Amino acid sequence: MLELFRGSVGRHVLTVVATDAADGDMRPSEGCGRRSQIEHQRRLTGAAWTMVDEEHGVQVFDADLDVARVPARAGDLPAADVIVTSAADTQLAIWAGDCAPVVLCGAGGTLVAVHAGWKGLAAGVLDVAVDVITARGDHVGAAVLGPCIHAECYEFGRHELHAVASGIAGGGDPDAAAAAITATTVSGRPALDVPAAVAFALRRHQVELDTVGGCTACDPRWFSHRARADAARHAVVAWTRAGR
Repeated sequence: MLELFRGSVGRHVLTVVATDAADGDMRPSEGCGRRSQIEHQRRLTGAAWTMVDEEHGVQVFDADLDVARVPARAGDLPAADVIVTSAADTQLAIWAGDCAPVVLCGAGGTLVAVHAGWKGLAAGVLDVAVDVITARGDHVGAAVLGPCIHAECYEFGRHELHAVASGIAGGGDPDAAAAAITATTVSGRPALDVPAAVAFALRRHQVELDTVGGCTACDPRWFSHRARADAARHAVVAWTRAGR
């Protein structure tokens, strides 16, 4: 497990870690497997994680509300791609195998974890995540991007590149967005620069990334669906604690 970020954000201390392949598969389980997985989470970070059934959309799950009030699809897990809490010591986790796991922390203690695949980026999931924080009267004080696939390994179609550019432009100039996120692979093919797409979407809200994780396709420490057809997934876990 790798610590990606630890630092003061307002009156809170934010910690963000990423599991790696040696920690095992972090996809949410059900039944007895779910209980075993929670025990494993506690061994890794000292607490159970709040997770969702990710579906490449923009649905928000409020971890401070009763789970039973939220429609669930897989066992007791809500279908969502954005998780929010205002409670210190609540550990939020995003599981991924190339998509971008993004953590945003408000200066007032609001914590948001985001699963940002290319479809989510095209749908404006990062705008939704920032809006969740501002709706609570808070503003983003830190932004962390965990391990995800990088441009050199992510050949991408031009039509899909346009969709992502339009999504992260948020009503602005999609051509500027396209120029920022279009790259080439090591073999010279058109590619999507996922970290650049995350950075562009957040910069529109005057938010700069504090940490950018490594490439899941290049580095075998992480799972990669695209590069190695891995079925397993790693997780990025975040929590806050009240500072002194």
